[in-house]
Amino acid sequence: MNSVSSHPVTFETSPSATALSMRGSVTWVNMVLGVWLVVTPWLFDVAEPNGAANWSSWSVGAGIVTLAIISMCKPALWTDLIGVALGIWLVASPSVLGFGAAIATNAVIVGLLAAGYALWAVRLDLPRSKRFDDLATFHA
Repeated sequence: MNSVSSHPVTFETSPSATALSMRGSVTWVNMVLGVWLVVTPWLFDVAEPNGAANWSSWSVGAGIVTLAIISMCKPALWTDLIGVALGIWLVASPSVLGFGAAIATNAVIVGLLAAGYALWAVRLDLPRSKRFDDLATFHA
């Protein structure tokens, strides 16, 4: 006779419905941030119309929008990590490229938001069994 336990052991390996809903919200926020970056060179009075500040804003904004579109189709950890890197670049870019005050402030604020939301998406995308707080059970 085979006896089957009435309490099967299960592991959560995919995000819950709440995590997916939050992931969708994070993706839309990143989409808005990316569009904002693409539009801001025309909103701010920039001394050099085709300068480094504009190109950085346009390219990073387009990258964030592209990553958001990819994440809408199939969320993946690599898109989140690239989003973190783009956010870090935005925070560093004013000192590297020498932006004006208004553009620098915008880049830093949007960079912190983009990196923060991308890190949040990383947390949502990792299955529960692979999160860092579960690794404590593996130490000797």
